[in-house]
Amino acid sequence: MSQNGSIVLGPIVTSGSILTRENFVFGNFQGVDFEPTSIVQNVDASIGHITSAIGSNSATLVDTFNTSSFNGAIYDYVLLDTTVGCRTGQFLVTQDNNNIDFTDVSTNDVGNDSTKPSLSAVFNGSNVEIKVTNGDGYTFKSIAKKI
Repeated sequence: MSQNGSIVLGPIVTSGSILTRENFVFGNFQGVDFEPTSIVQNVDASIGHITSAIGSNSATLVDTFNTSSFNGAIYDYVLLDTTVGCRTGQFLVTQDNNNIDFTDVSTNDVGNDSTKPSLSAVFNGSNVEIKVTNGDGYTFKSIAKKI
């Protein structure tokens, strides 16, 4: 079922792959269908693709999520500027409506950019914002898994 550019999965059984250019939204997982059942229970999740061209070295918003919907996110990403460099990594962010923490685990930068881009996460009202600083000319590409 498609809704607002997303594929919403209810009771579905599949073996193999599901390929789409749309977002997947998983709602209200019931642990009884997963092994072990303690891994995923009663959570909302969203998996989406992000492509954001960055035109400034100032902190630039590349994604956001609402704190009442998600407690954290995992971004598998590539930062690429074909003229000066690139890197790939995983940016992890968690929040409890009062505190926020994040970490970036990435490859070494490839190329000759003297100022490397950095990722951060901040609260803005009831949202968490993911930002890239020192990214002028880069493109941020990511698979975002919000949980």
